[in-house]
Amino acid sequence: MTDLDILHQAWSLCQEWDEIYNTWRIKAFLALDSAEIEEMIQKFTKKVNKLAKEVKGWDVFTITRDRIAQTKRTIPLLQDLKNPALRPRHWGQLIEEVGKSFDPESAEFSLEKIISLGLDQYAELISNLSAAASKELSIEESLKTISQAWSVLELDIGPYKEDKGYYRIKSTDAIFELLEDNQVTLSSMKASKFFLAFEKEVDYWEMTLFRVIEIIEITLQVQRQWMYLENIFVGTEDIRKQLPKESTTFDSINKKWKSILQKMRADKLVLKAINQQNILEEMNDMNAKLEKIQKSLDMYLETKRQSFPRFYFISNDDLLEILGQAKDPMSIQPHLKKCFDNLYKLELLLAGSDNRRQSEATGMHSGDGEFVPFANTVTIDGKTFF
Repeated sequence: MTDLDILHQAWSLCQEWDEIYNTWRIKAFLALDSAEIEEMIQKFTKKVNKLAKEVKGWDVFTITRDRIAQTKRTIPLLQDLKNPALRPRHWGQLIEEVGKSFDPESAEFSLEKIISLGLDQYAELISNLSAAASKELSIEESLKTISQAWSVLELDIGPYKEDKGYYRIKSTDAIFELLEDNQVTLSSMKASKFFLAFEKEVDYWEMTLFRVIEIIEITLQVQRQWMYLENIFVGTEDIRKQLPKESTTFDSINKKWKSILQKMRADKLVLKAINQQNILEEMNDMNAKLEKIQKSLDMYLETKRQSFPRFYFISNDDLLEILGQAKDPMSIQPHLKKCFDNLYKLELLLAGSDNRRQSEATGMHSGDGEFVPFANTVTIDGKTFF
């Protein structure tokens, strides 16, 4: 009776295994839950180990035990084949290696089909393929992260002299921070042997980021020069008369710069904003012309300093302000102490008729409050010093 009871348990185990295995055997592979299969096999293994102490070596038990063990050995294979990192290119590679055609997404691709194809004999190959797919997945996800970040990154552009419709790039910290991070990431990818599947995409992003750096840097360079020269050439008639050719060139640049920045502000997204037609060529052209204008301006200021050496004591900005407001003596007063030691200001009065009134200097004040009258008054006009 004891033997019959044990034999009954062995046949029950066999029947129970057949029933559950048959559900796995015909089920579509992609619908199989490898974690569930592994859990069930562990339960059956415990039953087998418990029953093994009492059985008499019956075939029903040994065959069932061997079938469970064989299925257990396929668990790593199932896990490798169900790796979500596997892409069509990996399946294509496996089909080529095995030399047998199958469709992993079809309903016919089941556990039974895997065994009949003999894929269990390629367990090591599949394991290596799955491991490579996981490594490639990390590269794929990194590229996706890079793409998503640039798809929403906007240029920080704000108004500059809003009444004139000008704009300027306010900050590029976020752009250069992202550029630095992405360049390090792309370099790490290229150092990996698993990047070959993404070589074209990696090359695309390297070229794209290089273009972003190139355009943003030249744009900031042009912006710095433009902001400086705009204050000089827009609305300062004296300077424009002295440098007519440069003024005409700057007017052309000014118009083009205004148009480009307005388009950048409308586009907002960095990658879209820098994709204006011929923007890099135009920026380089403007930069070269602005540098020539700056050189001409420096030469012009040098001639003024040579004609009145005390101008060597003051900066270009101060000198430009003096030259630009030569007709307004009161505006020039703050610069006198930079040219003459302790000369705080001149004592000025208006003289002449209503039609031709002009300023005359009658004396000078020191920073200590001392006043020295002039023996003769000095008429102040735009050509007094220069």
